[in-house]
Order: sequence, then C-alpha cells, then structure tokens
Amino acid sequence: MTTEENSRAMVGPYRVGFMSNQVIAWPYMVLFAALALWAFHTCAYGPAWVFLGFTSVGGIILVMSGHLDIDDNSITHQCALGKFRIFWSDIRQIEQGPGVLVLIGNSGRLVVPVGIWSGPEKHDAWRLLVRQIEKSGIVPMPSNTAGYKWHKNARVHD
Repeated sequence: MTTEENSRAMVGPYRVGFMSNQVIAWPYMVLFAALALWAFHTCAYGPAWVFLGFTSVGGIILVMSGHLDIDDNSITHQCALGKFRIFWSDIRQIEQGPGVLVLIGNSGRLVVPVGIWSGPEKHDAWRLLVRQIEKSGIVPMPSNTAGYKWHKNARVHD
C-alpha cells in the first residue's frame, strides 16, 4: 500500500451499501404478497393477514437498506427513512450482536449492520471502522438485544 493509499485508508470517506438486503427482500416480499393474495382469494383470511405481516417485514428491510458513509469523523447511515449520524468522538459504549454493532453516544445511538456490506470500498471501510473502535479504546460488549434496536436521536437534518 502506498503512502497515499494508506492515508486515504485512515480518513475515507468510504461508502458501502446493503445489496444483499435488497436481493433478498424483493423476492421475499413478492412471494408473501402473492401468498396473501391467494389466501384472500380462497377466503383464508387468517393466513392472509399473516402473509401480509411477512410482506411488511420485507418492506422494512428495504426501507432500512441504503448506504453507510464512514470517514475519520463520523459514520452516517442514509436510507429511505432519512439520514442518521454519530460522531466517533461521541461514542461511549458499543454493543455487539449477531451481524450488528450499536454505537451508543452521549445522547443517541446508531445501529450499524455489519457483514452484509457491498461495494468496492467495503474492505477499506471495515478497516477504518475497526481502527476507529480500537482508537476509542471501547470494548464492544456482547448483546442479545442489539439486533432489535433502531437509531435513536441520530437523525441529521440537512
């Protein structure tokens, strides 16, 4: 790695997406929507509502997909619900769950899905994320509830 590449690896900004979420969510939604329509058509209303519930889960996955921008100052998640950011200097605690990190700051939190990143910069972004966590000295704590949390007080109004 050249000096220029090394300095870029420290600051970013890097953008990673969640293509696997979109690839999984669309067929998931189509399948359960079709099952719901079939169930309504055959007057099986109970299963139809269950299938619609599963369809909405696919919708939530799509809405929460988007991209992460990671740089030396902050990490930002932009999705259909808006833009959410936390600064590295604000992070006081990190929870680690299956496939997710929850970065908890003074007054808010940012939920960061990990392991499903896509894009050409995902490896550099991961190195920067790990470097920033190590630099903070905060040890991620295992959490069984991390995967069920949402962003809190991290919305950015640009």
